[in-house]
Amino acid sequence: MGRAGIHVEHATGDADYKICQRACACALGSPVAVVAEDSDVFQLLVHHTDPAASDVYMVAAKRTVCASTIKRRVDVKLSESLLFLHDVSGCDTTSRPHGIGKVGDLKKYAALAESAATFMASESSKVALETAGERALLIMYGSQVDDLKTARPQRFQTKVATAAGYVPPEKLPPTLDAARFHSHKCLSPGTSMERERYSS
Repeated sequence: MGRAGIHVEHATGDADYKICQRACACALGSPVAVVAEDSDVFQLLVHHTDPAASDVYMVAAKRTVCASTIKRRVDVKLSESLLFLHDVSGCDTTSRPHGIGKVGDLKKYAALAESAATFMASESSKVALETAGERALLIMYGSQVDDLKTARPQRFQTKVATAAGYVPPEKLPPTLDAARFHSHKCLSPGTSMERERYSS
């Protein structure tokens, strides 16, 4: 493509982030259309789009959506939480917690806003990040208790009481160690949050 005079950029790591950054930069001069089927690209576009710039559209096979319009209409808390929701619920660089989907997390954004703010603050300590990650996973799994050490056996007891057979362990909230690992993975090099936290 480069030989044909088409500008080409190579992404190291997560290409979705690079696509969105480039689209938003181009939107400073004229409207931009991003052709993609990935919900990760959509979340990143809504987060990064400058409402004052030209419109940024995401064109998928079934529909075209204006990310700029959505950015102007959504709650500020949701917009600020999108990178956290993107990474913590699973993306190209982090694993998805079993049984947790992006749509469900988006619906819980207000409850997850405090954890998101902790993750996005570059001055947050390792302990603060682990605590915020545990709190986020408790919210995502709909747990009514304050720690995963209690939530996991409680969920197991509830499932056993109503199950007709075997209760698969992946249906339970993660262990505390797994939650800590997931929290660290969300900020590992190449993730959207890691780039955002350390670029400003």
